[in-house]
Formats: sequence, C-alpha cells, structure tokens
Amino acid sequence: GKTHLAHAIGNQIKQLYPQKTVLYVQIEMFANQFIDAMKNGHINDFIHFYQMMDVLIIDDIQFFAGKDKTQDVFFHIFNHLHQNNKQIILTC
Repeated sequence: GKTHLAHAIGNQIKQLYPQKTVLYVQIEMFANQFIDAMKNGHINDFIHFYQMMDVLIIDDIQFFAGKDKTQDVFFHIFNHLHQNNKQIILTC
C-alpha cells in the first residue's frame, strides 16, 4: 500500500515537473549508504547528494529508531531541504 503510493507520488511529480530531481529510498538503503560513506570517508558527498534533491521520498522511517548517528545526518539533510523549500515525503 504505502510503498506503492509513495512511488506513485514520485512518478506523478516527475510527469508534471520533469526538471525536478525526485528520489525514493527505503530507510534501510539510506542507512547502509550512510554507513558506507562513514567507513570510506565520503560523508560530505553522501550529505550533498541528498541535499540536491527537489523531492525526497523516504519509506519506512520508523526503522530510524535507535540509530542516533543516522538520525542526526538525516535531520541535517531534512533541515537543508526544508529551508530551501524542497519536498520531503516520509512513510511509516
């Protein structure tokens, strides 16, 4: 249900606004990418990548529970997107 709706929202945005950068990502993938970036010393590249999105769709946000460092970096990205009037869609 919710995952299909999230994808449909992203697809509709791309259809109506093809110039927009839309990214759908499950929280597990986000967390794994964050861990890899930390291990490889590429955390700034990781953050910059997500900050470049016009629309960021994060699925299963509830799996952030207990992952303090991942939450911190996400809130940094969230704040940047919000301050730049970008769209953030969270599913739970």
